[in-house]
Amino acid sequence: QMTELEDAANNLDYTATNFHDSATSIYQKYVSLSKEYANYYNYDNYYDYASENVYSRDYSSEDLANFHQFVKDYIVPLTKQMMGEASRDYSYLKSNQKLAIDNLLERPYNRIGVNYMDGYINSFDNNLSKYFNSLFDKGSVFFVNDARAYDGAFVNYLSYYEEGFAYFGPSYQSTYTIIHEMGHYASAYSYNFGGLNYDLAETHSQANEWLFTYFMKQELNEATQQVLVKQNLAEALQMVVIATAIDEFEQKIYSGNYLPTEYEAVMAEVHASYNMEDIYSLSDMQWYWKMVTTTSAVYYISYATSQIASINLYVVAEQYGYEYAQEVYRKLQEEGSSEQGFVEVILNSGLPNPFLEQTYIDMMEVFSD
Repeated sequence: QMTELEDAANNLDYTATNFHDSATSIYQKYVSLSKEYANYYNYDNYYDYASENVYSRDYSSEDLANFHQFVKDYIVPLTKQMMGEASRDYSYLKSNQKLAIDNLLERPYNRIGVNYMDGYINSFDNNLSKYFNSLFDKGSVFFVNDARAYDGAFVNYLSYYEEGFAYFGPSYQSTYTIIHEMGHYASAYSYNFGGLNYDLAETHSQANEWLFTYFMKQELNEATQQVLVKQNLAEALQMVVIATAIDEFEQKIYSGNYLPTEYEAVMAEVHASYNMEDIYSLSDMQWYWKMVTTTSAVYYISYATSQIASINLYVVAEQYGYEYAQEVYRKLQEEGSSEQGFVEVILNSGLPNPFLEQTYIDMMEVFSD
């Protein structure tokens, strides 16, 4: 029944006039059923059940409470700063500098991006360069431009050929999208295509983007590279704030006894506590939670925790240098196992703990004026 509700929510027309009522009704049924499901397995609520059994998270409710607060205290102000500076500083760039950034972030796979990626891949002297190159050498990458094709990007495995592959739909062919999926592709081989917890899987891909961003210091002039950093940071941190607010909303709904008519008031309270109107408006959040909380229940915090860990690979590179950060990323990819939790793997690799305040202090020192 929960799966049927997920399908029903996924098939809603987000532009329809009755979307809000329909999505709220589906979510109310989902919350009710999920409570029964969790209680059957001796959990107080579905949030606790899913965190442990669906997402295999190895951080505590206290860790999460601290994470929520750190996002409010540090990430929200930094997001606002980066959103303003990214737009302002981009406008100051010359046309060729803007083109360099656009070629990386927006334009489809192109020769300029290929040259940058080749340089990045060749800067590794370990298995990662082999895995990265094999994506192209084995013909395991598919760029699909048919208007009828699935418009997304993903890595998967063909059991018959015992090979992984990467797919890039019409709107998902930028250099950064490829770098992102390269991280997934490498981890698939490093972990023998075993199941990974979601936080760690997303860290493999997002951290590759941030290490590539640091590599671009030697390819772009300082002004251009700094705008690249700010644009990436503004977008990434905006999602961290949104995802963390969604998570706090879900915690309240699953642990409380709210009526469907009260859901929007709960979101309004959460939204106000994050002081995030300039980042993502309340009206947009009232639409957003209805879009994702049934189809991706209890998932969104994984976007936030993995992104904070990933951004901190750039911080590590600033603190200790590119080669040191490469070694941290190698350990992240190669020295963990599918049996280990997210926190255990990132700490063993040398990344800072996203549940400690010092991590955010260090981020502010690197990124904030």
